[in-house]
Amino acid sequence: MLFWRSLLTNTEKFCRRISSASLTVEEWRRQREILLHPREFAQLDVGFGLFYLNRCNRSGIPSGGVIGGLKQDGPWKMDARFPRNELIKRIEAIASRGKAITMRNWDAERFLLEYVPKLPKKTLVYCDPPYYHKASRLYLNHYGPEDHARIARIIQHAVRRRWVVSYDGASEVMKHYSGRRSFRYDLQYNAGKAYMGTEVFFFRKSGISKL
Repeated sequence: MLFWRSLLTNTEKFCRRISSASLTVEEWRRQREILLHPREFAQLDVGFGLFYLNRCNRSGIPSGGVIGGLKQDGPWKMDARFPRNELIKRIEAIASRGKAITMRNWDAERFLLEYVPKLPKKTLVYCDPPYYHKASRLYLNHYGPEDHARIARIIQHAVRRRWVVSYDGASEVMKHYSGRRSFRYDLQYNAGKAYMGTEVFFFRKSGISKL
C-alpha cells in the first residue's frame, strides 16, 4: 500500500530516487532494513524500499535474496531488472492516471463483498490470491487452506461482475474452481533456485477448457 501511495503522491521524488539509486549490496542491505522496521521511516522511504527490493531480488520477492548473490558473482547482477529510464516512464504513466485509481487497504473478502458491487456492470475484476504452495516463502502475509476455500466460494458465488483469477497450478486450487474455464501455462521461477512451475487462470464463465 505504501508503494502505491508513494508513487501517486510523491511521483517526482520517487522518480528521482530511481534515477539516483545506488545498486550495491550495501544499499540493498539498507533498503532491506527499512522494510524490516517500517514504522521507523517515512512513507516514501518504505514505499521506495519495497520497490527497490522488488526490482533487485530474485523473482521480485522481498525475502527472495538479491539477484547475483551477496558476492555478486552470479550470471545476473542486481541491476538486471533496474532499467532506470524505463522504470521512470512506467511510474510516470501510472501517476498520470492517478485520478482514475482508487486504493482500498481492505481485506480481500470485504473488498469483494462491499466495494465490487458498487462498480459498473462492465467491470472486470482481477483476483490474484497468494499462491497455495510455498506461500510462506513468497509473501509477508499468506492464506491457509481454509482461506483459499473461502475466497474461492466468495469469488464464484458473490461477485456479480466478470472476473479472472490467477494461481499456482495446485491440485487443491483446481478443485476449488472445477468446472470453470481455465488455462495453464509453464514458467520458470527463480526464488532461491531456478525451477519450473505451473500457473493457471480461471474465468467466471463455466466450461472445461481444452488443454
